[in-house]
Amino acid sequence: MTREELIALAEEADCAIHEIAELERFANLVAAKEREECAGICERFYAREMNAAECAAAIRAGKP
Repeated sequence: MTREELIALAEEADCAIHEIAELERFANLVAAKEREECAGICERFYAREMNAAECAAAIRAGKP
């Protein structure tokens, strides 16, 4: 995500932006957590021999 996208999202959420570097660090932590959760979902789907489309649908639906 670009710096401009981060700023736009923060503004959309009415977040006070005090330091862009702080916002970027927070966004990177959130993204890492999301990637790990998505990887876990994919691993569970692989173990059940389900396809990528089903995995993507589960991720988009917010299902664990």
